[in-house]
Amino acid sequence: MIKGMLNDRFPIETQYNVLRWTIRILLVSALMEFLLLRIFMRMGIVLPRGGLADAIYNLLVFFFGIASFNLAFILSSVSLGLISFIMTQKAYLTSVISLIIFCVLLTGGMLISGPNPRISLIYYFLSSAILVTSILFSIQRKIAHTSFTLSVVAGFSGSYYYMVASSMGEFGFTLPFVLEIFSLGELIALIVPLIAFFTLKSEWDWRCAIIAFVLVPFFIIATRSPLLAPIATWSVYFTLHLPAPFYVVALWFYIYMIVDLFQQRSPIVFSFLFLLLAGRMLNTIYLNQLALLSVLVLIMPLYQGSS
Repeated sequence: MIKGMLNDRFPIETQYNVLRWTIRILLVSALMEFLLLRIFMRMGIVLPRGGLADAIYNLLVFFFGIASFNLAFILSSVSLGLISFIMTQKAYLTSVISLIIFCVLLTGGMLISGPNPRISLIYYFLSSAILVTSILFSIQRKIAHTSFTLSVVAGFSGSYYYMVASSMGEFGFTLPFVLEIFSLGELIALIVPLIAFFTLKSEWDWRCAIIAFVLVPFFIIATRSPLLAPIATWSVYFTLHLPAPFYVVALWFYIYMIVDLFQQRSPIVFSFLFLLLAGRMLNTIYLNQLALLSVLVLIMPLYQGSS
C-alpha cells in the first residue's frame, strides 16, 4: 500500500530522474572529497605553512573537504536507498537484491555509532551477497557487459575477503591466504579496464588516447617521488607491489575508457568513477557504498524501461 501511494505521488520516471541527479551530485562531491581529503590534506606535509597558506589549507581541507565527504556519504546512502526502492518493482531477483541493500544500509547505520566486530562481519557478508546476486542477475538477463561486471566483482571480492578476515580475527578465527587474495584483487583491478575495452566494444578514438597519454606521465612522476608515492598509495589503497608498467598500462586504459564513455554519455562511466573512488580498502561505510554503487549501476541502467 505504501509503495503504491509513493508510486502515485512519485511516478517511476520521476524516481529514475531523482536517482540520476543524485548520482551526478554524489560524483561531484566524492571527487572533491578525493582531491581535498585523500590527496591535498596529505600533501600538507610538503606545503608551505604559516599565515595565509595555513588559512587556505584549513579552509580547503577542514571546511570544503569535510563538507564534501559528509555530502558524498549522505548521497551514497540515498542512492542505494533509491536503487533498492526501484528494484522492488522489478523481477524477483532484483527484489532479493533490494532487500539485501536495505539490510546493508541498516547494519551500516548501526556501525556509525561505533565499531562492532559482530555487526561488521554481518555488514561485509551482506555486501558480498549483493555482489553475488548482481552477477546472477546479470547472467540471468544476459546483459552484454556481464564479463566486465564479473571482473569488477572479482576485484572487490579480494577486498571483502580481507575485511571479513579482519572481523573474524576479533573472535580468534583466521582465514587462509588473506594477503595473497587481497593482492590478487589488485591484479584483477588492473585488468578491469582492459576487459571493459573489449567487452564494451569501444571503437578506437585518438582523442581519448591522447588525453590518456597526457595524464599518465603525472602518475609516473608520482610513483618515483618519495613524497608523492605514499599519497598515491593512500588515495586508492593500491600497494604498488607489482611492476610499474602494470599500473601505467592500467591507468592508461582507465583514463581512455572514462573519457570514451563520457563522450558516449554512457551510464557505465558512473561505474568506472565509483570503482576508482572506492579504491581497494573498503574499510569504511562510505568507501563500501561507493563500491556497491559501481556494481549496481552496471545491472540497473539509470533509465526507465531497462531490465
